[in-house]
Amino acid sequence: MRIEDIASIGSTHHPEPEPPAPALRRAAPAARAEDSAEISQRAREVQKAKDAILALPETREARIAEIRARLKRGEYTISSRDIADRMFDELTSLETSDEHPNQP
Repeated sequence: MRIEDIASIGSTHHPEPEPPAPALRRAAPAARAEDSAEISQRAREVQKAKDAILALPETREARIAEIRARLKRGEYTISSRDIADRMFDELTSLETSDEHPNQP
């Protein structure tokens, strides 16, 4: 057996390097216009409502603790009739708003 071209035995294949991709260029800005944005009336209303909610004091926890303490002491009573009336009122107001979704 005869081995020829010994020089190529230890070499690795090196493919031709790919040409570099063309550099991306940013488009030159056209005449500089003033940036502006408009906020819709609805967005202003939503932000106003959000701000109002965030400004409310955290009294709910204190109110719940007060009612629990009064219940424990037997000083807080509410009639089942009042609860039923409130539930009914809430339910009927939801049904009315479902029937007329565009009305407040």
